[in-house]
Amino acid sequence: MKINGENLARYRTTQLTVAFSPPQDGAGYEWPDGMLAPINEPATQKCGTCTVELVIRGDNRNEITRTASTLHGLCLPGPVELVLDGYKGVYKGYLVSFAPEKTITPKAYKVKAVFEGWLQDTPVKLAYTGQTQATLHRVGSRPAACVLTITPRADVAALTMTGWGVHDLVVKNLKSGHSVVIDGTTGLITQDGQNKAPEVTIWALPAMDCKQRTITWDDANCDVTVEYTPLWL
Repeated sequence: MKINGENLARYRTTQLTVAFSPPQDGAGYEWPDGMLAPINEPATQKCGTCTVELVIRGDNRNEITRTASTLHGLCLPGPVELVLDGYKGVYKGYLVSFAPEKTITPKAYKVKAVFEGWLQDTPVKLAYTGQTQATLHRVGSRPAACVLTITPRADVAALTMTGWGVHDLVVKNLKSGHSVVIDGTTGLITQDGQNKAPEVTIWALPAMDCKQRTITWDDANCDVTVEYTPLWL
């Protein structure tokens, strides 16, 4: 197991068990008194839970106590990235409790650490060349922000793209070979590292917030790349 890239083996610490729980209150509905059926509301994004049990070994309780304190410090302030033995991907979240517990031997403690967050997989990259339409199928169970890259192979006065929400996305003054990057994670819109936002009309940042999304654009001379990180639990 690793915490933020730090292998716990160097601390004489071993992962015992891991338990995941999905969000318990993410469904969006309300059932007012007197109504015959609930009212649907937009679902909210909530953290799930990851509970990890560890065993810390040492020559005596003083050494173990200091090791436990060191491990606690590795998890703060957060978010923390956990690589869990036997599990694919990375769990990213925040420490909510860290409880060391004595065992019958003075040379070992158990620790129960609880994190709130989500499991994320290897990033997905989808590339489309010479096309004007693509259907995206989301990997993962959670909405995920996208990085949208548009690279023209010829100068284009204006490109109109649909599918990222209700309104069209319009990018003006595209130059051949110069990529425009719309980052749904940071909210930045750049071209060659410079601010491109004044020449972009956008109402919603690109995101895989539904299981399937079809996007279209009106110039096959523009290559399109969509990148996102699948999120679970």
